[in-house]
Amino acid sequence: MTALISCLSDDDSNVRFSAASALGQLAQTSPEVVTALINGLSDENSNVRSSAASALGQLAQTSPEVVTALINGLSDDDSNVRFSAASALGQLAQAPPEVVTALINDLSDENSNVRSSAASALGQLAQAPPEVVTALINGLSDENSNVRSSAAEALGQLAQTSPEVVTALINGLSDENSNVRYQAAEVLGKLAQASPEIVAALIQCLSDDDEWLVRSNAAESLGKLGKQTDTVAPQLANWIEQNQQSDYVGHGIDALWAIMTEQA
Repeated sequence: MTALISCLSDDDSNVRFSAASALGQLAQTSPEVVTALINGLSDENSNVRSSAASALGQLAQTSPEVVTALINGLSDDDSNVRFSAASALGQLAQAPPEVVTALINDLSDENSNVRSSAASALGQLAQAPPEVVTALINGLSDENSNVRSSAAEALGQLAQTSPEVVTALINGLSDENSNVRYQAAEVLGKLAQASPEIVAALIQCLSDDDEWLVRSNAAESLGKLGKQTDTVAPQLANWIEQNQQSDYVGHGIDALWAIMTEQA
């Protein structure tokens, strides 16, 4: 352990990078290790700073010193460091106001990977306040599809079921990017809300022209919702009857089968 800490002062940046990564993987949380990694966030080499941030996330240390250092990392000149700092804050699963504010601000970062990492991190925060939900709903309108997909997934992790969230996710089912549609379909099933609007939107996704994974996720979500209400099965049966000659019908049958076997 002492040798690895010493390596964080090596002249070779590759050695410092590897030492920081190794300390994170060893899961040793002594004060000396944490202090060394915090210092690594000030390294002259951006790869080392990024590695130190990731390691702190792996160690899941929630001390004020670690949180402050990672928040500072969100302002790093290098986007990879900002990405790693955001991801690490998510791993800490802590939602003090300063973390929430910093991550929400990161949703406006110029780099889409950083915005995506911030959205994912917000989804991991315990007892996230209302402003997090609002920020993630706004993230569903981001110009980058990866950010939109991360925002949808994060809303699912937070298990938010407000009308605003549901409407935003239903709109996500019409996104031009199949990954966003895929994620929105999965999340709507996790929310366990079998409203007529959700069921109708998911059934429409069974005819998604571009991606079978979207159809599959929609079917799986309908199967989950069908366990809560007896209104889903008749609608699916009607859809199957109308589409029995199409290439989509297999996914509808899978969903209906899941419902019927559960009710048997």
